[in-house]
Amino acid sequence: MNSVLCPKTGGLLCMCDTKADLRKLFSDHAFYTKLYINTYLNGNPDLKEVTARLLKNQEDIGKYVALYTNKEIGDKLTDLLSKHILAAAGVITAVKSNTGIEEAVK
Repeated sequence: MNSVLCPKTGGLLCMCDTKADLRKLFSDHAFYTKLYINTYLNGNPDLKEVTARLLKNQEDIGKYVALYTNKEIGDKLTDLLSKHILAAAGVITAVKSNTGIEEAVK
């Protein structure tokens, strides 16, 4: 079953307030992206946990979209968003290590 939680009830998102649900999912996306960047650049020891939570958010977004479309489309979106996050992580690594960004996103 879907693991995306409703910001109002704490239960599974039920498509009762799409705007609020999407706002929550993408607010989480922004929050966990910023947290990842700060955690990585500052060398905090919880990078693995933060990375896992950021990638889980991509899965949550895909699962929510699948409620409106189908599982295949939701899975494709999850895959694209995860690749996007991992490419961005490569850019952040390149910036911190002062290497070429072109190499980081290969």
